[in-house]
Amino acid sequence: MADSAHRWIVPLAERPAAGVRLYLFPVPGAGASFFTPLAPELPPHIEPLTFEMPGRGSRRRERPVHLFRTLVREITEDIRRTTDARPAVFFGHCAGAIVAFETARALVAAGLPGPRLLVASASPAPPEAWRLLHRKSRPDRAVTSLWGERRETADLWLLALRLARDVPLIVSYRYRPGGRLGCPVSLCVADRDRLIPRACVEEWRSCTSATTVTRVYPGGHMYLRHQWPELARHLTTDTAGLIG
Repeated sequence: MADSAHRWIVPLAERPAAGVRLYLFPVPGAGASFFTPLAPELPPHIEPLTFEMPGRGSRRRERPVHLFRTLVREITEDIRRTTDARPAVFFGHCAGAIVAFETARALVAAGLPGPRLLVASASPAPPEAWRLLHRKSRPDRAVTSLWGERRETADLWLLALRLARDVPLIVSYRYRPGGRLGCPVSLCVADRDRLIPRACVEEWRSCTSATTVTRVYPGGHMYLRHQWPELARHLTTDTAGLIG
């Protein structure tokens, strides 16, 4: 575990009276500051928290994590140490949604409350993740996907360079069949995402025994950087029923 308590969790807005805790899971290649623009768009009843991974941001001098299971274990432990009676919502973009999914399973396996809602954004369903990564590992397919995506993301090549540091972490993931989530799953897809096919996102429906809803946003794989107000509006709608 981290040397000092709560080193992973970073509050984006101090809202101790908020009725819902929103955990924003790490985006590959990015630090905790990635989600900063979302915080002021959220209503007072939602407390946004994210995670700072070793090797970036305030923890840039620490050795990065290269094993997916280690990342999940550390995040799960910090959530366990800071959890309270308020309902939690997990949000993850791309591989961050898979971290959220595995963290939810780890919490439930430990006899702790899982999230009341999981939001998966532009992410392949966990059972699909390894198969998709294997297909994308072919140089011709990878280049084709990136070349198509560049029209939607002006700084795509810079983002790709930052993502490279998380490649060992991503490829270390192995999905293990187990119990499905008991909470609803909201799916966020971009209408011009060339990296993650919508069919792979829709496969999340097999990962929950509850209902799912799909919302489509304009843009490419990194659509959310231009859709913070709309995303906040949808999160507000989805969490409205969680406060008693």
